[in-house]
Amino acid sequence: MATQSVIVPITMSFYFRIGFLTLVVLLVQLTIMDVYNFNMVHDNLLALLVIAVAFKVGPTKGATFGFITGLLYGLFTTTIFGSSALEFVLLGFVSGRVINISVIDQLLVKSVVAGILTSVAAVFVAIFLKLLNQATEIDAETVNLILVNFVANTLLFLPMEKLTGSFISKQSNKNQGVNSSV
Repeated sequence: MATQSVIVPITMSFYFRIGFLTLVVLLVQLTIMDVYNFNMVHDNLLALLVIAVAFKVGPTKGATFGFITGLLYGLFTTTIFGSSALEFVLLGFVSGRVINISVIDQLLVKSVVAGILTSVAAVFVAIFLKLLNQATEIDAETVNLILVNFVANTLLFLPMEKLTGSFISKQSNKNQGVNSSV
């Protein structure tokens, strides 16, 4: 029998904290990351946030969070509306499912898994855009950017996981205090 990956109680406080964190990451992504455009890395802060949250709440809520985050991101970008939502919903669902594997408890392993998932998502988006005639050929430069994407996301996931964990642990500790007094 598989273990349950939901390790935090989902309350209104959780939604407010994650919503605030999402808005902050979205603001950083749209201002700093998109202005400087670090090759293909600019899309990855929100994707890493979706993965970090899905690791904590499981596949269903991770996919829902990915969908909402993708739609929110799609409102502010010039990409095909819904493509980010599709990418993030897949990332949220797969991340929530993958966390059930007991080996993925260490942070370093989680960061490598996050790098792999975002790289696969980048390949998926490249193929998706190619099918819609929105992108040029998938060539060696695209493959190199995906490899850079993997390394950057593996490194960027570590602080994102810590940031997400600190937001969730504050809320989780508060709930444990309330439950123990009842």
